[in-house]
Amino acid sequence: MHGTRRIVGGALLAILAVLALTACGGAAEQSGDQPPAGQASGTFPVTITHALGEATIPAAPTRIVALSYEQDLLSQIGITTVGHNENAVTPGRPYPWEEGKVDFAGSEVVVEPSQEVNLEKIAALQPDLILATNLSTIDKFYPQLSQIAPTVVYQKGWNKDTWQDNAALIGKAVGKEADVARVVQGVEKKISDTAAAIPGLQGKTYATAYYYERGTFVVPTDSTTTMPQVYAALGLRIDPEIAANVKNRSLSAEQIGLLDVDYLSLSFANADLRSQLFADPLFANLDVVKQQRFFESDEAGGVAENYPTVLNIPWTIDRQLDVLKKVGAATG
Repeated sequence: MHGTRRIVGGALLAILAVLALTACGGAAEQSGDQPPAGQASGTFPVTITHALGEATIPAAPTRIVALSYEQDLLSQIGITTVGHNENAVTPGRPYPWEEGKVDFAGSEVVVEPSQEVNLEKIAALQPDLILATNLSTIDKFYPQLSQIAPTVVYQKGWNKDTWQDNAALIGKAVGKEADVARVVQGVEKKISDTAAAIPGLQGKTYATAYYYERGTFVVPTDSTTTMPQVYAALGLRIDPEIAANVKNRSLSAEQIGLLDVDYLSLSFANADLRSQLFADPLFANLDVVKQQRFFESDEAGGVAENYPTVLNIPWTIDRQLDVLKKVGAATG
């Protein structure tokens, strides 16, 4: 696919429509004894080993290009970018979790919604650091990017590093590890506070389903990817029947009963498919549907679930809070 649908579809196909969590209540406040906003406190040069090689950053970077949502974290430690990825849902605008929190003034779009990287534009920006810690297409562009500036990518693989590990990697690259640690702690507190406030979530099962063509769902089963780790911290677990019976993330209409879990996160490729599914009595009669223990994600939510950051994790939590409370209170 190309254009907006590709990155959104890719996001939903990779982790898909999982539950979402909102409002950026997790960004930690900076203390009065730390360096001024944007000023590095780390020691340089610093060498970072990652999945595709090594990046040596000779001095505190001042012209940073963020290819995969790193601007969210950087904004919380007083750093702005000179280049960033485009909003795949509403191009030209910040994502909803970035509104009022990320300053894009003076930053140019260098990654299109198709995840094509504009190498010429990046070179013209003369960056001293390129961050691509969660870019699915980085293999294609890394050789050229690493010739432009030190380039830091994921350590384990795309969508395999935890959001905390990604944050720590960014903090090391910009010399603000302590500041990043405080931001991470704030988000972790948001998650743990939510889990404590809804103890009934412990042990409850969930599934995420992306209805992308008539009669077929994409249902991920890999609990090691980033957002399922967040859900696990809330007390939820992927339904074992889903894990045992869904192959290659594909679930057919004949298996629709498997979606009758404690919590269901839904998303759709288009409005017609949504109407068709809710008109299907086999789906409408599932307990999870009748008892409204499901959340309908949107395209922005799908992106957030595939690209978790310190801003969109709390945003996702708060969006689904009412449904999560209902799931936590449910018995039987």
